Amino acid sequence: MVTYEFIKNGPSKTEVIVYQELSSVLDAFLSGQFDNPRDYLTKEIRDVLDAYNVPDNQVGFHLEGCLDDDCYESDYFHQAGIDIPMGEIEIQLSEEEMDTFQDENPDWHVSGDLAYLPVLGMSQDVNVELLRQHLEEWNS
Repeated sequence: MVTYEFIKNGPSKTEVIVYQELSSVLDAFLSGQFDNPRDYLTKEIRDVLDAYNVPDNQVGFHLEGCLDDDCYESDYFHQAGIDIPMGEIEIQLSEEEMDTFQDENPDWHVSGDLAYLPVLGMSQDVNVELLRQHLEEWNS
């Protein structure tokens, strides 16, 4: 739910960093930079890809046009089409940020010029029906 504070002040620095990192992980996955991409997919998505004999090196290509909304931080209660565990986000702070970053961003752990934020992982919903339709058209 978008709150008034979010609209008034825009996203926090943490929200921007997390979204950028999650998006980067998704981009890497879709561009084929993951070994064994099926390991990060639900059984339903794997079954659809297997039914159309999609090779591992084409998984991201076929999924890319079938994604719902934006990626988001994983939680324990929702299984998305794509779930990639992460553990944490690490960023390097500038000298100017080092003194104030921890006070302004209490969820982060700061050690020297590095800051760490625990993140379970990246999740992305996949429209299964759109994927089936796409693969049907691709194979016809």
